[in-house]
Amino acid sequence: MAANMIAFRFQGKIMRRNGLRNSWILTAAVLGCCLPALAQNPVPLPELNSRRLLNDLHVTVATTRNTGDNMTIGLVMRYGSSFDPAEKGGTANLVSQMFMRATNDLTSKGIQDELAFLGATLEVRCDWDGFRFLLNGPSSKYERALLLLYQVVAEAQFTEADLKAVKESVLQKIQRPPDPRQRIRRQLENVLFNGTTYGRPIEGDQRSVSAIALGDVRFFYKKFFSPSQASLLIVGNVSESLVFQRVARIWGLWIREDDVPATFLEPRKPAGR
Repeated sequence: MAANMIAFRFQGKIMRRNGLRNSWILTAAVLGCCLPALAQNPVPLPELNSRRLLNDLHVTVATTRNTGDNMTIGLVMRYGSSFDPAEKGGTANLVSQMFMRATNDLTSKGIQDELAFLGATLEVRCDWDGFRFLLNGPSSKYERALLLLYQVVAEAQFTEADLKAVKESVLQKIQRPPDPRQRIRRQLENVLFNGTTYGRPIEGDQRSVSAIALGDVRFFYKKFFSPSQASLLIVGNVSESLVFQRVARIWGLWIREDDVPATFLEPRKPAGR
């Protein structure tokens, strides 16, 4: 119950201050991973403190004294699969699977070695409305964890070899017979969202994925990944003032891109009631 109260409290703050439609989903996931003990033992709710860096990245710190050395760092990006290029559905999904393969200074093995050293895990998720990065690890190594997540997100490198490997994996998955529940869900989505971008598979199909080139991946990343469209959340047994200092020093280097203008068509007027 307490964890739910924290989630709703943070949801209200971040929706008012940041305006990101899906930040509450990240909050629920982060707090759910990091605060399991709060659901059983009544404890004071942590104070949520938020700031914006000069590059417009929204940062929130939730200091929890009753979770031991557990920590979760979450990052949510505003744009997702609904912004796939026309005839190239599945682009955002491909981009999400190409993270953690290479950065300016790290290879895929280097990233995995760093995660092993930290005793941490890193998960990347993509849906229609955005990307979510969830890093779980010890609070005592939060500074190095912040640096690793920054490298994975802000210094990502996309190569032809990595794209080829990811496309082969995605195409193999697409060609496999779908799970019965997944098949029924897709049929329902086709009926509900026919004629809209949500009426297609988020992974794309064989034709659309095959048409995606490296330039499409790099363009999507360059256009939509910007600190002004992101929200960073740190939950754990950490010092709020120190965390904000470290975040500003590390994540403040992320260069802001121009905001993406609205490109969707005006909704059609209904033919009848």
